[in-house]
Amino acid sequence: MKKLVLGMALVGSILGATTSAVSAATTTNGDVTFKPGTVTVDPDPSNPDPSNPNANATAADLNFGLNEITDKDVTLNNTYAAAHINVNDLTGTTTSTWNLTVAQDAQFKSVKDAKELTNAALTLNAAKDTTASTSGAVDVTASSVLVPGADKKPAAPVNVVGAKDGNGNGKTQATIAGSTLAVPGATVKVSDNYKTTLTWDLADVVA
Repeated sequence: MKKLVLGMALVGSILGATTSAVSAATTTNGDVTFKPGTVTVDPDPSNPDPSNPNANATAADLNFGLNEITDKDVTLNNTYAAAHINVNDLTGTTTSTWNLTVAQDAQFKSVKDAKELTNAALTLNAAKDTTASTSGAVDVTASSVLVPGADKKPAAPVNVVGAKDGNGNGKTQATIAGSTLAVPGATVKVSDNYKTTLTWDLADVVA
């Protein structure tokens, strides 16, 4: 290739007919448009998390394990290390504002006879997972004791995570794996599985 270039230069010199063409710069455009989305809570309770060892459980479920009946006060730790809740803000605005709350619908009750686990107290401990999140600065309530609802008194929701002025754009993942359940020794317990439900509510959404 180098010999060919030199040869062409020599011919051009002999003939005296060298001309050079200058290419003009050309500008082209790139274009993309995003349409606004919504703010959603994930995981969907109807979509079980395969990584949760508890059958048909979602990523936000809590499990306090198999325990001995005792007459001493105990604090039980959640056994599902990956428990978390996500808020996905795909609004694409700088004014998006939202707040995620949770409420314990009722006290833990035994599956067979609906016996209450009297005075048991569920503490939801939350923290932003900065590795899994893409959002900016959000407000996370580190610890909240949930007051279960009763027949004539609905549960009072507590704040878990919130964002304003577009800081929640993207994905916010809050781990709740450190949650605990305090059970008084004086509470009568039956040999059974106890269950409750938590209601997550995404409120005050302003796009």
